[in-house]
Amino acid sequence: MSKKQLIETLNNQFSAGASEHINATVTLATQSRQGNQPVVSFLIDQMTLSIVEGSTVEADITLIADELDTFERILTGRQHLVSAFMQGNFQSDGYLILVFQVLSVFTAKLQNK
Repeated sequence: MSKKQLIETLNNQFSAGASEHINATVTLATQSRQGNQPVVSFLIDQMTLSIVEGSTVEADITLIADELDTFERILTGRQHLVSAFMQGNFQSDGYLILVFQVLSVFTAKLQNK
């Protein structure tokens, strides 16, 4: 999966209605030997999703995965967040409640099917 495909997945899975009470800046990063490498940042505010350009974003939370495909599996419901965490494929930095709230914005469409 490429950065461009990840951004497309974010846009496709985003549920504006589920984001009504969320205002957060989020960075998605991947793990590497040199540390966590930011891939993309986005802002959820006033029921909109905005991709934030630049690597100097001060995020409220950072979601870290072993690879970009892990984000895609979590965002599309093919892998549960807790199982990804338990398998060592996912971690987060920031307020845990906000992590679950932000991710629910992307999985809300799946729950309504």
